[in-house]
Formats: sequence, C-alpha cells, structure tokens
Amino acid sequence: MVESKESRIRMSPVSTGRLLLAAEFTILFVFVPLALSLLHPGRGMVFGVLTALSVAGIHHAHTKSRGGIAALWEGRDWPERDKRRTLALFCACAAAMAAGTVAFMPDRFLDLPIEDPTAWALVLILYPILSVVPQEALFRVFLMSRYKRLFPGRLALVAASALSFGFAHVVMGNWVAPVLSAVGGVFFAYSWTIHRSLKWVVVEHALYGCFVFTIGLGRFFVSGASQ
Repeated sequence: MVESKESRIRMSPVSTGRLLLAAEFTILFVFVPLALSLLHPGRGMVFGVLTALSVAGIHHAHTKSRGGIAALWEGRDWPERDKRRTLALFCACAAAMAAGTVAFMPDRFLDLPIEDPTAWALVLILYPILSVVPQEALFRVFLMSRYKRLFPGRLALVAASALSFGFAHVVMGNWVAPVLSAVGGVFFAYSWTIHRSLKWVVVEHALYGCFVFTIGLGRFFVSGASQ
C-alpha cells in the first residue's frame, strides 16, 4: 500500500502537467474559436487574435527549435515523389471543388476574377502572407510541437491539428468553411510531418486557398467574420 501511494505521488507531476496542457489546448483551440463565433467581434478582432496566437506560437517554436525560426522555415528535404503526390492531390481536389461550384452555385463560379480582378489580384498576393502564414504557424508549427504529448503518434497528431483547424473556422458562420478547412488540415498536417517546413506547408495551403477564392467559394471564408 505504501509503494502504491509513493508511485501515485511520483506520477502526479506528470499527470498534472498533462492536465494543464490539455486545459491550455482546450482554451486556445475550443473556447477561443467558440467565443469569437458567439460574440461576432468583426474581422479585425478575429485577425488580431489569430496574429497574437501565431506570434506566441512562433516564439515558442523558435525557443524550442535547435535551429530557430530559420530551421522551421526551411525544414527537411521534401522528396520529389511526395511533391508530385501533393500536386496530384491538389489537382484532384481542385477539379472536385470546381465541379461542385458549377453544379450548386453556377452564378458564383469565377465571380471574383471576372467582376473584380483588382480585388482578386490582391487576394492572391496578400492572402498567403496575412492569413496562411499565421494559420500554419499556429496549427502546424505550434500545435503539432507543443501538444504532441497529448496526441502520441502521427495519426492522432494529424487529426488533432486538422480538427482544430476546421473548428477554428466556425467564426465564419457556415458549415462549408469548417468542413473544407478540416479536410485541408489533414493534407497540411500530414505534409508537415514529412518535411517540417513552414515554407512548403504555406505554399500548399496557399494553393488551395487562392483556388477557393478564385472559383467562387471565398465568400464562405469571409462572411461570418464580418457580422
């Protein structure tokens, strides 16, 4: 009985640490998006929260990484076969999204580049910098590093990253953005486990995002945040 008590005492700091980590994860990736969704603070506040969390995440990852932020940006080599597989997957998904847009929202297909080419060009330039980089820094670099103790194994960690990424899009006020984001999150998180390169995961995310805005699905990723 004495040995059992001593074992529980020795294990308690570890258990407490995991419990605190789980509470932190729940606050950041469940309560914060839910609060923003319910309060409708506007795009500025949503972007501000995302930026603040991303900066904190990058700082944490920088301090934990042996090579600092430069190593996180470059990552490991990405094998050519995996690059080709990623590009093939993007082409298949792009074709499916385009077909779905034409079938269910034909009036929206290519509406942004046709009706407002200037705005479309700005989206292609600014979206990867202002939106994709912070999101990938938070949901891949930070989340998949800090919370890997909670989700041991590649599959669990990829699922946690993808589902958190999808749930964060509840602030958009529709179901399309969370679903598409969760699916995309699987691709981005899996890629991150291969090359650990913020640069390449930003490129992959930007391909999908810019295509979404081009074909007419972009309204699902901006409407709710402006209420």
